[in-house]
Amino acid sequence: MKFIYFILFFSFFNNIYSEESLDNTYQINKETKVSFIIPFNNFSITDKVTNKTSLEDLKNIKFERFEIFSGFQPYKYYIKKIRFSNVLEKPVTLTIRQNNFHLNTEFFVTSKNLNKSYVNSPSFNFNNASLVSPNSTNFEDLELRNFSFTVEPNESVDFYYKFQSPNKTRIFSNQIRFAQLEKFQESRRFGLWLEGIILGTIFALIIFTFYSYSQIKDRTTFYFGAWLTSAFFAVISQDSHDGSRLFEFFVDPNFSIWMTPIKRYLIDLFSYSQAMIFVIFARKFIDLKKYHPTAFRVTNIYLGWYLVHFIVFQQFNIDIGLKTIWYSLIFSTFLILSIIFICAILRLKNGMELGKFFIIGMLPYFVFRLFFLLTILGVQSPFSYLPDSGIKYFLNSQAVTQAVGLFLEAIFMSLVLAKRTKFLQDNLNENIQKQAVEAEKQQVVLEETVKERTSELEEKSTALEGVSNQLAKYIPPQIHDALFAGKYDTEIKTQRRKLTVFFSDIKNFTSTSENLQPEDLTKYLNEYFSEMTKIAIDHGATIDKYIGDAMMVFFGDPETKGEREDARACVEMALKMQERMGQLREKWLNEGFADPFEVRIGINTGYCNVGNFGSDQRLTYTIIGGEVNVAARLESAAQANGILMSYETYAHVQDMVEVEQKEAIKMKGINREIKIYAVEGRKEVVKTKAKVTKAKKPTKKELTKIEKLEKELSILKDRLNKLES
Repeated sequence: MKFIYFILFFSFFNNIYSEESLDNTYQINKETKVSFIIPFNNFSITDKVTNKTSLEDLKNIKFERFEIFSGFQPYKYYIKKIRFSNVLEKPVTLTIRQNNFHLNTEFFVTSKNLNKSYVNSPSFNFNNASLVSPNSTNFEDLELRNFSFTVEPNESVDFYYKFQSPNKTRIFSNQIRFAQLEKFQESRRFGLWLEGIILGTIFALIIFTFYSYSQIKDRTTFYFGAWLTSAFFAVISQDSHDGSRLFEFFVDPNFSIWMTPIKRYLIDLFSYSQAMIFVIFARKFIDLKKYHPTAFRVTNIYLGWYLVHFIVFQQFNIDIGLKTIWYSLIFSTFLILSIIFICAILRLKNGMELGKFFIIGMLPYFVFRLFFLLTILGVQSPFSYLPDSGIKYFLNSQAVTQAVGLFLEAIFMSLVLAKRTKFLQDNLNENIQKQAVEAEKQQVVLEETVKERTSELEEKSTALEGVSNQLAKYIPPQIHDALFAGKYDTEIKTQRRKLTVFFSDIKNFTSTSENLQPEDLTKYLNEYFSEMTKIAIDHGATIDKYIGDAMMVFFGDPETKGEREDARACVEMALKMQERMGQLREKWLNEGFADPFEVRIGINTGYCNVGNFGSDQRLTYTIIGGEVNVAARLESAAQANGILMSYETYAHVQDMVEVEQKEAIKMKGINREIKIYAVEGRKEVVKTKAKVTKAKKPTKKELTKIEKLEKELSILKDRLNKLES
C-alpha cells in the first residue's frame, strides 16, 4: 500500500515538474536583437496534429519537451510552441516568416486579450502591399506580407507554429526567424539597395550580351547570355533574409507537385540550371570538345548527374543522409570546375591568349559556388568573418553568397567576353589585311593569267570558228546552227514526218565529163553545186547530200512552214534553179564549154523517216522511205532541163505552174499508181485553177497511117541502099 502511494506521489510530482518545464518563455528585454532565432530546444513540440488543427484545438493538445521528441517524419504535421514575455515598458511588434522548406504552415498567437491565426502561402508570401497605392489605401485595410503581432508591456503571449515537414532530402533546418518589425524594415533598406544593384547589373549584362550575339552570331556569346539569364532568376528567386523577390513581387503560384510547392521546384530549377549552363558556356569558351575530348565527355556525365540529382534527390523522399546527398554534389562540382580550370591553363600554355582572361574570370564563380554549396551543410560563409555591420549581415547569407558570386562572375566574365570579342575582331582585321595583300598579289597574277587565257581562248575561238565554218559545209545549216546552240540532240532516233523531197542530177554527166579536162570538170561542177546550194539555202531547204553529180534536198525538217508551204517553196526553188542553169549554160558556152550541163529534177511529197542514222561513233542526218525513192525515180525519168513532180506535190502548187500530165507509173514498194506532172513554166496570172494538157493516145486510124508510113520509109531505105551499091 505504501508503495502505491509512493508511485502516485511520484507521478503527481513528475507531472508538475513537466508542466513547469514546458513553460518555455523567451523574454523580450533590452538585450533582444532586432532579428533573432530562438534555439529549437527552447520550444515545446507535439505531433498530435493534422492539417485541420485550428486555434480552438490548441488548448486540448499536450506538448512535450524537445529533448524527448522522437524526430521529424516526412509530410507529417507538427506544432512548435514558445511563450514571449515583454519586460520592457513599451509594446514590441514582432514579425515572423515561415521556414521556406516547410510545405504548409500556419501561425497562432494566444493571450488574455489576443487570439490570432495566420495561414501562409507555401514557401513564401506574396507582397500585396506592392500592388496598391499608399496614397489611396487605408492603412487598416492593408495586410502585411508576413505575420506580425504585438506584445504589450509586462504581457506574455503564447506563439504556435504549425508546419508540415518536407521530404527527408529537404529537412535542412526547422528554425524560424523573428524580428522587431519597424527596426528590421529600416535595417533592411541597405540590403534591398544592394540586391537591386546585383539584379540590375545582371539584367543590364543580359541585354548587352544578347545584343552582342545579335550582331556577331557567336555561339559562345549566346551560351553566356543563357547563363546570365539563369543566374538572374537564380538570384531573384533565392531566399535573401526576408523572402524571395520573385515570389514577393512578381508571381505567386500556390499549387504543389508531389506535395512539394511549385516555388521550391522553381528555386531549384533556376539554381541547378545556372550551374549546368555555366559548364556548357565554359567548355565552349575554351573549345573543350576539340582540344580535350575526354574532359568534354566527363562534362557530359556531370550534366547528366546534375539533372538526376535535381529530379531524384530534390523531388522524391529518399531515406539518405543529407551529407551523402550534398557532399556528392559538392565533390562533383569541385571536380568538374577543377577540370575546366586545368584545361583552361593547358589551353593557355598551348597558345590560347584568351585563356588567362578566362581563368581570371572563372575564379569568382569557382570560389563562391563552393562556398554556397558548403553553407548548405552548415559551413560558415567567408563573410561571417567580417566586422559586425550591416554589410556583414547582408553578405552573411547562403543565398547572398551565391548572389555575390554570380554578380562578380557576370561582371568579370562580361569583361572577358568583351576582350574576347575585341581579340577576335583584331585577329579578323589582321587576317583581312593579310588576305587583302594576298588578294592584290593574286589579282596581279590573275590578271596576267586572264590575259594569257583570254589570248588562248581567242585563238581557240578563232580556230573553233574556222572549224565551225568548215563543218557547216558538211552538214545542213539548220542542223549546224541547232548543234552549236545546244538545241539539237545527237541521239540515234528518228521520227516520221511529211516532207517534200527534191532530187536533181546532170543528164549524160558521164559522157560529158569524159570530154572535159579534170580541172575544167572540177571548176564547172563546183560552180554548179555552189549556185544550186545557194538557191536551196535561200529557200530554206535542208541539203541532205551530194551524190556524185546529184543533189538530194528536202523541206519540212528540222524546220517547217507546213506541208503546203514546204511544197511550194521546193517547186519555187526548182524553178529558180532552172532559171539559173539557163544563165550558167550561156556563160559556160561563152567560156568554151561546148556541151554545158543539163539538169533534170524530180519532186515528191510524202511521209518519210527523218533523223539521225548510224552508230554511236558516227551519225548522219538523212531521210529514208519509199517516198524518197519516188522522188529519185521521177528525177531519172525527167527530160533534160525538165521538172517532174508527183500529184501529192502538184496538189499544192497547181496555181503556180503550168504542167502537162504524163502517163502514171508503178514502183516496187509503192501500193499506188504515181501520177506524174511535167512542169512547163510559171503561171503569170492565176485566175482559175491551172489547166492540165493531157497527152492523148493515138487512135487506130492514126496508128494505121503511122504503120503505112513506116513501111514506105523502110522500102525507100532498101531502094536507096541498092542504088548506092
